[in-house]
Amino acid sequence: MDLLSATSRVKIFWKLVLEKVKKKLRTGECKIGFAEDLPDYDKKFDVVIMSHVLEHLINCRLVISSLRELLTEDGIIFIEVPNCEDVVELEHSIFTQPHLHHFTEKSLEFLFKSCGYEIIKSDIFFSHVVTLSEHIKYMLKWFLKIDCYTKGTNSHGNVLRLIVSRSRKH
Repeated sequence: MDLLSATSRVKIFWKLVLEKVKKKLRTGECKIGFAEDLPDYDKKFDVVIMSHVLEHLINCRLVISSLRELLTEDGIIFIEVPNCEDVVELEHSIFTQPHLHHFTEKSLEFLFKSCGYEIIKSDIFFSHVVTLSEHIKYMLKWFLKIDCYTKGTNSHGNVLRLIVSRSRKH
């Protein structure tokens, strides 16, 4: 399941992408929906992908808590958000593309742990995709299945990735 924020400007694009993914699946099922509509799902999911969604949600804690009930016992959530410990990314997150939430590695981990999740992996990456030529290079790498992200540090990395699972304690 890939979740989108209803406030996302690209939700129509992603809906089209997910429709194509759904058509190519040989087994399993791809559900398309928005994070705010979680109660409408009646199935459990093995994987939930939230790429640049959390920072747009009004009540991300509510969505995160609801997701826990939608995961299979061994299910995972892949989260990707701007790394706001990077000063340039924080300024971008506040002024250029306003987000409702600004996460650091510690704050994101704390949020998920407090909602009953276990952290499997946390990483910070750097990707510089601003100009048209950089977007074209990114799309070519994506098409060739080459990751355009390079490993970053807390203060020099604009993308924060987290993989979590349901905690066995809850």
